[in-house]
Amino acid sequence: QLCFGKPLTYEVPEESIDSLRYFLYDIFGKRDFRKKQLDIIGAALRRKNVIGLLPTGSGKTLTFQLSIILQPGIGLIISPLISLMEDQIANLKKYLIDIAVAINSTVQGAEKRLLLQRAIKNEIMFLYVAPERLQIQSFQEELHTFPIFTLVMDEAHCVSQWGHDFRTAYLRVGDTMEKYLNSYITMALTGTASCNVVTDIKRELNMSRNVSIIKPDDFRRNELHFMIVEQEYDEELKNRIVHN
Repeated sequence: QLCFGKPLTYEVPEESIDSLRYFLYDIFGKRDFRKKQLDIIGAALRRKNVIGLLPTGSGKTLTFQLSIILQPGIGLIISPLISLMEDQIANLKKYLIDIAVAINSTVQGAEKRLLLQRAIKNEIMFLYVAPERLQIQSFQEELHTFPIFTLVMDEAHCVSQWGHDFRTAYLRVGDTMEKYLNSYITMALTGTASCNVVTDIKRELNMSRNVSIIKPDDFRRNELHFMIVEQEYDEELKNRIVHN
């Protein structure tokens, strides 16, 4: 059983960065942070809502994983796809972290009840769900029994880009969390967000106050290269596609 308590508010002065590097290496085997990771982690440890806009491959996942580990409570991660949940849980297990579970449509009956009991008994630290799970009354009634200190909206652009169309549950996450929980902060992370999308995220997740927005100095991706290759017109292929 994990030792949970009240949320901790950290000061993160420059001289404490080496301590964070120690945890980074000891837990994840990485010697230093990538650009802007420390800014996101620092905001979360100071118990501020934070929107992290970092490109794919820049380590957004690690920012919330380390922030959750350094709090004596549970992190609730809202993820759009079961495959993403499974991938992140598998990666945590590579670092010998086996306190992460997902409750989704693949988990039924007795197994789901067992996972919920583990959360109630403080036996997990990472709880992955889809936004629709938060709209199920039985799950809502369980929320206040979990010591959830951090809400993570992974792929946060889905709040704006999907919430108004086919996954409207995204638009109710903020209100649900405020109704059933008290002492939590929100970490909204994405690699794709315009100014309008960021505004939408802030509004729908009720993050208009006490929020830090962390973004790269520029959005150039030097590792990406584009090349135009001319190909001869294939009439036979075109005909096959049209007729099929």
